[in-house]
Amino acid sequence: MAVKTKTLNKRKLQALAAKKRIFEASARLFAEKGFEKVRIKDICDEIGISVGAFYCHYPSKDRIIVDQYRKIDEYNATEMLDIISRQKTYRDKLQAWSRMNLSFMLGLGKPAIKVTYASQIGLTKKHSFLINNKRPIYTVVEKILTEGQKAGEFRTDVSGEVLIQTINRAFRGLLFEWCLAGSKFDLEAAWKDMNMILSKGIYTDRS
Repeated sequence: MAVKTKTLNKRKLQALAAKKRIFEASARLFAEKGFEKVRIKDICDEIGISVGAFYCHYPSKDRIIVDQYRKIDEYNATEMLDIISRQKTYRDKLQAWSRMNLSFMLGLGKPAIKVTYASQIGLTKKHSFLINNKRPIYTVVEKILTEGQKAGEFRTDVSGEVLIQTINRAFRGLLFEWCLAGSKFDLEAAWKDMNMILSKGIYTDRS
């Protein structure tokens, strides 16, 4: 039994290592040639595996990108929840959510995010996983905002859904602009400015 378990663990580790190689080679090729121009065969040739071996790990090219963003969702569903739970106010919780997701995106890097946007935009796309409101990255902030409204920390003259959509669209829009050709602004500084304006509004008390 112990021998069998050891063999299974070894196979699992080998499978994870192979999947990692595919993922890393794909990210390189997507960044160099563009998502649409890279064929599965190109990825396989890059690391010396068969197309059949590729399909043992990924059902399609798109799923490589999805895998990358699952890491963000896993982070939101585990480590982030733990950190957020330690914050005293809902405002602090929202700021922590913003900082940690921004840090995670910076860790992924511009090429990876650029590839993601490129893969999700197209005339043939019927739905993008990026805007799936069931993803933990969205359900976490939804919980913060709705509970914060009940606690009187966030405005209630608009629905929680509008607040959530506004924050998510601002976050995605900022990332998209950061990825555009020639864009060189500091993402962290830009998000701080946007966050401040979102939280305080653009009007003075006299308006």
